[in-house]
Amino acid sequence: MGNSSSTKAHMETAQKTGTLGLANCGLNKLPDGLDKLKANLRTLDVSGNKLNKPDSFPPCLSQFQMMKTLVMVGCELVELPEGIFSMKKLETLNVSNNKIKSLTSKVGQLKSLKSLNITNNSIQSLPDSLPQCKNLEVIEASYNILQSLPTGLGQLNIQELNANRNRLSDIPAELKNCPRLKILRLEENCLSLNDNLRTILGDSGVSLICLEGNLITQKELDNTEEYKKYMERFTATKKKIF
Repeated sequence: MGNSSSTKAHMETAQKTGTLGLANCGLNKLPDGLDKLKANLRTLDVSGNKLNKPDSFPPCLSQFQMMKTLVMVGCELVELPEGIFSMKKLETLNVSNNKIKSLTSKVGQLKSLKSLNITNNSIQSLPDSLPQCKNLEVIEASYNILQSLPTGLGQLNIQELNANRNRLSDIPAELKNCPRLKILRLEENCLSLNDNLRTILGDSGVSLICLEGNLITQKELDNTEEYKKYMERFTATKKKIF
């Protein structure tokens, strides 16, 4: 199971720093003795390990109440480890480049979550409980097979939603109610210029909406009043930046 001496050294360092980096260590399960770090471990990165077995994650994972950042990129995960949902202070969760097909409703228990990255999985839908994550600011969900977005997203204070390369045929009009949403990436989906999209273009505060690769032509967009309103916001924001 990986280089045990190197893993031990990393864990000894983590006792002092609160940060444990075990990326690409050839692990098939998290190391023994991890429970000794539960009192102060704040950041854990286990990317690039094969953690897809029932015993890959120890029961003590649920006891890491100080955890703020958890990175598990490219670990061949098919589901989120159960212990994650007890991490009350977790702010950043990155499980991109795995084999996850669905997200349990328990995601809504992550009340402190600010950034969720599920890019490049096989997820068909986001749980209806997601709007319970009131502190969520960024959702990265590109390269999945999403067919819809959950109702209730308009209640969140998200600043960026990235859902490029999915199978979305519609998006909820209530996204216009997100007071801080500025970036909405929807490239290469199955969207048409329907009422919901018109509402977001015309009535939201979003200053960057990416729609390339959908069932909409630029000519269609240019001929709508809603798109003209969006372009006014886009131009105003660009002037502030430059």
